Amino acid sequence: MDQKTKKIIIIAVAITIIAIIIMSIIGGKNKKDNNNSADTTPPNTSEKLNETKGFEGLSFSNIKFEVGNGGTELRATVTNTTQSKIGDRYIFIRIDMLDKNGEVIAKVTAQIDALEAGESTTLGTVISGEYENIYDIQFKELEQ
Repeated sequence: MDQKTKKIIIIAVAITIIAIIIMSIIGGKNKKDNNNSADTTPPNTSEKLNETKGFEGLSFSNIKFEVGNGGTELRATVTNTTQSKIGDRYIFIRIDMLDKNGEVIAKVTAQIDALEAGESTTLGTVISGEYENIYDIQFKELEQ
């Protein structure tokens, strides 16, 4: 092997090593940045969301919001507190999300199955948009 070929091999190996080092540094930064993404948003801690809400003989408790990936997911336990069945087949509800000033920042409609007296179910719906500042929630009759 002549001197010129040795130099080319040494330069090629050096460039390869430098490229590997740069790629590992860039890859490490991307992993660190991904850990700070929207899907790690802490849950809302408003005490208002811990209160049981009532509407038309329905009780809404265990209200939880998860924010991330471009949406806000709402989950709550819904209980029929009356002595009779509510709804024929479904119950349609309008839900208003409020900020600290009581202003509506998002609205969504939800549907749950009809509930027998004393029966409970889980309400689950997704709101388009990431609403991290939800302070309170209101359940209302769906205006037709």
